[in-house]
This record gives sequence, structure tokens and C-alpha cells, in this order.
Amino acid sequence: MTVAADSAVLVSGSVSLDLRRYVVRIGEQSWAIRKRDAELLKFFMETGGRIVSRDELTQALWGHAKVSPRAVETSLTRLRQALRERVVGRIIRTLHSSGYQFTGVPEPFRIKGSAVSALLTRRIKRVSHEATHPHR
Repeated sequence: MTVAADSAVLVSGSVSLDLRRYVVRIGEQSWAIRKRDAELLKFFMETGGRIVSRDELTQALWGHAKVSPRAVETSLTRLRQALRERVVGRIIRTLHSSGYQFTGVPEPFRIKGSAVSALLTRRIKRVSHEATHPHR
């Protein structure tokens, strides 16, 4: 992670965050995000790609306040939506039983082979059924 000369912009991989204006930039795209989302993104960017647990994340953002696990998930979902991960690719990875990891570089979503196979099988069955049982 690097910090721009004015100390208001964090850069990690292809992601930059303007801490004054709450603007994120990934590649050539930039857009405003909410303050809480910016705080969460800043935390992830400062970890340098290290895996962080839910407890560490909760402590860093909410301190000693009682926070439900659902609040953490909601915050992560909002941040992922703000980062437009569905468009640019996964930037924050969920590592089950371990925690979360900020990659700094968009990673395309992958569908596992068995899921692709199941989707294709359903599609073939539907097309076959439609061919043998046309609508009247």
C-alpha cells in the first residue's frame, strides 16, 4: 500500500481511496462511497493483504461495542456493492473458517465445474423437453 503525497489517498494494487472525499478508483472507474464503507475499505487496504478474522475486523471498526455477526456481514456486503465487485471482480475474499482478505486486484468470479455441469444439464433437459413437447 502506498500513500499519496497529500496523505489523503491510499493506493493498494489497482484500488485507490480518497479519504477526504470518500471516492474509490479501480482502474479507470471512480465513484463515491459512504463514509462507513470508506472506513472499512481503509482498514482492509492497511492490512496489506493479510487475512483478518471477523473478531479483528469488529475490534478495528467498532471497538468494544457489542456488534452482531450480522452487522459485520451487512457492512461487508455494502462495501462489496459499493466496490461494484460484480462488475470489476472480487477484491475482498471470504476465506471460510479463516476470515477475510483484501487482494487489491480485481479477481474474476469463477463458477466451479460441477455448477457449470449442473447448469448445462438443466438447460439441455429443458431444450429437449421443449422440442418434444411444443406449445400448442
